[in-house]
Amino acid sequence: TCNAAPCVIGGNGSPTASPLPPGITRAPVASHSDEEQAQILADAKEDILNLIGDNPALSAKFLRMAFHDCVGGCDGCIDLENPDNVGLAEPIDALADTVAAVPDNAGISRTDIWALAALTAAEETNTAGLRFPMTWIGRQDCEGGRLEAAKAGPHRELPGPDLTTHKLLEFFDNEFGFNPRQVTALFGAHSIGSLARENSGFDGPNGWDNSNRRLDNNYYRINMGGNSASDPIEELVEDAPNWTQRQVNNNNLQTPNRFQWERNGGNGNGNGGGNNGGNNNGGNGNGGGNNGGNNNGGNNNNDRIVMLNVDISLVRDMEGFMDESTGEVSCQFRRPNNGEPTCPHAAQTLEFAAEYAFDNDLFLNDFRDVFSLLLVHGYDTSVTCNAAPCVIGGNGSPTASPLPPGITRAPVASHSDEEQAQILADAKEDILNLIGDNPALSAKFLRMAFHDCVGGCDGCIDLENPDNVGLAEPIDALADTVAAVPDNAGISRTDIWALAALTAAEETNTAGLRFPMTWIGRQDCEGGRLEAAKAGPHRELPGPDLTTHKLLEFFDNEFGFNPRQVTALFGAHSIGSLARENSGFDGPNGWDNSNRRLDNNYYR
Repeated sequence: TCNAAPCVIGGNGSPTASPLPPGITRAPVASHSDEEQAQILADAKEDILNLIGDNPALSAKFLRMAFHDCVGGCDGCIDLENPDNVGLAEPIDALADTVAAVPDNAGISRTDIWALAALTAAEETNTAGLRFPMTWIGRQDCEGGRLEAAKAGPHRELPGPDLTTHKLLEFFDNEFGFNPRQVTALFGAHSIGSLARENSGFDGPNGWDNSNRRLDNNYYRINMGGNSASDPIEELVEDAPNWTQRQVNNNNLQTPNRFQWERNGGNGNGNGGGNNGGNNNGGNGNGGGNNGGNNNGGNNNNDRIVMLNVDISLVRDMEGFMDESTGEVSCQFRRPNNGEPTCPHAAQTLEFAAEYAFDNDLFLNDFRDVFSLLLVHGYDTSVTCNAAPCVIGGNGSPTASPLPPGITRAPVASHSDEEQAQILADAKEDILNLIGDNPALSAKFLRMAFHDCVGGCDGCIDLENPDNVGLAEPIDALADTVAAVPDNAGISRTDIWALAALTAAEETNTAGLRFPMTWIGRQDCEGGRLEAAKAGPHRELPGPDLTTHKLLEFFDNEFGFNPRQVTALFGAHSIGSLARENSGFDGPNGWDNSNRRLDNNYYR
């Protein structure tokens, strides 16, 4: 049933593909196993990484190709007779051998490989090391031979470069159902790549921003004033670096003349440390700590950067000021000295652009979400079970490793996916109520989960071990929630403990980050529910007095964690406190001064 990514669109037990766009035929059922498909995708990804390594400019071209392909429904076919698609022969040809290497009836289409190329490009270029997983396969190609059809797809109307805010949002709402935040995030793809006159008529060899090989929030920072997204609109608008329009003469090309915006007085290079980009007026602003630099500094023709009307529409509303036949705009980006009108701010999208300008992680997570939606446009991915939670060891899912001593395999679940989802939802509501009544439980749920998972997560903790003093409280707090889970539901006490820890992290983290319950099916140690929970096998926990070497050695041996992962995990200490009666340490206010918030203050 394929409960692990990549999931097959329209596969047995998976979401059924929606009616295919005209000209697309349903591929034969795959004759390859999950393992074979996974190897095919791994080989394809390796090919794509090699292509990008040899020609880094392909990253942006793979993203552009995927977007153009998915307007009207992703089908692995692009009409190269359409002037809007000029330049896309290069990424299509680059992937031709990778596509041809996929065996017939593998259940992996050319469209899938194009989607994989775009995801790989985003994964390789984003500045946070964020993964862009290949969640779905089974997209369908349009009719015809592989390479020939790829270049002769049906004509699709793409959004033009001269759209006002209203027209831009209208297109993406009608075509994809995207809201203003999603549209704003998607346009961050313009943070990589460049603009060639021979392709589009626009002249931007350095691209939209001055870091055009990095997928980051610089695209937004260079349009924004102020020092934070919460600054008054006036500061975000009036303190922004200025942009002016210039006409590009394309009389020597079969392309109309274009109007593009260029930086007047700066192409700053602001590298925001932490989550926030600050604002540095001049030079190259490299901000460290929590606030990074949004540089509005010097410029020369060698590093000129450009924006199209459609980009400026995310921050300025040019309705009534734009000649949509030529792209010429009669308002100014920032208040001019000559009395000409100023373009009003884009009320529907400026706030999102400002959030992304000062929070690179927020941008990249939102971009990944909306880009993943774009790559299944035209298909129904609304589930039977192929979304989380996934069953460890379930039919078609990854096989569980051998169980630690004292743990027995639970009976196969007798409840449907929908029933399991409801059980988890009810349990999460209980947990939220517990945390609401006693916020200190959040840190205790995290501590309990860690102590449980040393030696293998099994829902059993040895309360005779002095290292576990104090954990009776979270165990008892969850007892009713655990008892409410029906027998043979396929959801264990260990799963509920994991859910409690994830819910605690989700509720306390300061970025509003989701901590989804990705897996169920963990196995409890033997014995009655509550009794066994408090009498688990003795496990050696890491002591509080470890050197760096001994600390890393423990986590490597126990979990296979690397130094970065160990460092990140210890951020759980940003919430909670230390009680002498539990640990012998005296820290009623905890490790940092915000001990109810899961944030990076522990490190700061």
